[in-house]
Amino acid sequence: MPSTRRLISAARNRQAGRRLLRQTTRALTPPPASAWAAYGAGTVVVPPARIETPECIALGAGVLLHEHAWLCVQRRSGEPPPSLRIGDRSSLNRFLKIVCLASVVIGEDVLLGDRVYISDVEHLPWSGNNPLHSLTEPKPVVIGDRVHVGIGVVVKPGVTVGDDAFLGAGAVIREDVPAGGLVVGDPARLVRLRNDATGEWERVR
Repeated sequence: MPSTRRLISAARNRQAGRRLLRQTTRALTPPPASAWAAYGAGTVVVPPARIETPECIALGAGVLLHEHAWLCVQRRSGEPPPSLRIGDRSSLNRFLKIVCLASVVIGEDVLLGDRVYISDVEHLPWSGNNPLHSLTEPKPVVIGDRVHVGIGVVVKPGVTVGDDAFLGAGAVIREDVPAGGLVVGDPARLVRLRNDATGEWERVR
């Protein structure tokens, strides 16, 4: 026969488990359209999705945010509110994470693959004298229109990606990418440029 102490402990554990389940369910339930800075016609956010500070996130028309995406938008004390803007008809796939403490802009008709990571800040190296993980100052990130962002791409703070660029799977984007540029690798390197006249991707020499 279990002791009274064990029974009480088991009951508390069950209560804590149910509380955690409720908290997790709330955190992964997308907010209503009225909670966002903008929520365009035909836009769909597929649950579960973790959305932080939706009042600072503007979604254009026809945006598709697939399940398990995380829009990590956070305010900083004494600083202007952050701004995450996602243009019309852009598609953000599973397990994508966008971190925005200042400004991240994603253009129209952008395709963001699974497990893409975009951030306008980075963690500084750990210091034993500081119990907190300090962050760099935010640097705006801009991704232009009609950009293809492949699976597992990482876009670093301060990067601007021009229109019609193609970011190959797994690329780590540390520097700006020109319009019509095709980049691959870590660090990403420019290997082709799109010829506007012919529509062909030409090798960069």
